[in-house]
Amino acid sequence: MKRILTIFIVIFMLLMPYAVLAETANYDFKKFYWGASMDEVIKVEGTPLFDGKVNGVDATYIAYETTAVGLDMMLAYYFCDDGLFQVRYILNETHSNNSLYIDDYEKFKSALEKKYGETWWDFENWENDSKKEYYADRKGDALCYGYLEYTTIWFLDRTYISMDMSADNFDITMTIDYESKEISPGEADFSDEI
Repeated sequence: MKRILTIFIVIFMLLMPYAVLAETANYDFKKFYWGASMDEVIKVEGTPLFDGKVNGVDATYIAYETTAVGLDMMLAYYFCDDGLFQVRYILNETHSNNSLYIDDYEKFKSALEKKYGETWWDFENWENDSKKEYYADRKGDALCYGYLEYTTIWFLDRTYISMDMSADNFDITMTIDYESKEISPGEADFSDEI
């Protein structure tokens, strides 16, 4: 009987890491499932730095300063009546060399590929072929001037992940959105504003 108990304990100890891995692998984002409440997120993440209402839809958000893949980021959680439906990282880095933004994009994309596998869509969108030819060796400048944009997309079982990087008025923005396939705040409605 003692030997059987010992064997059972050894087997349990060997299988325990796999059970923990299987349990955490099913989360939609970090330690959260789509539909989680704002209180659940605050309990894990702490007091948010910002909060507010999303324009045009019945949704709210909370936001934090954080670090992801070694980059300074803002992290926002979006909630509707059905709970958590979207999470967004926003790059909070500033570079004097515009090419470094592309390095940041590639670094984050590489981490996502390692975690989620190959992308469904990975695209450099040039304004036109003449800009592509002229700025071939200066993609950072092309990005800053608005001649070049980047988009990468993953489709998971319950989640869409999209990465985008573009510029407006020489201000480069990179966002990574995790969106529930099942929960949505509905279509935007701005009719009350006009």
